[in-house]
Amino acid sequence: MTNHNIPINTLVELKDGGRLFVYSYSFDCDKTPLYNLSYKPIIYDDYLNDEEIKNCFKFDTICGFSEEDLKIINKKFVVKKISNTGNG
Repeated sequence: MTNHNIPINTLVELKDGGRLFVYSYSFDCDKTPLYNLSYKPIIYDDYLNDEEIKNCFKFDTICGFSEEDLKIINKKFVVKKISNTGNG
């Protein structure tokens, strides 16, 4: 089985020019790595487990892209947790 080479939360570009974030991995029937994409990055919270994170994206994702379908735009995308401090 081949491993996935593009990290989660990497911003990628599709062949049509659209840009999305890698949010999870899957495989096809031949065990070829596939990438599932979302228009927004994952923001991990301590209280969410992996299944809850996947459920957050049920309707905001497209699945089944091979690595050849994707061009890496930014591997070092950093998701910052924003908190409401009451200062404005």
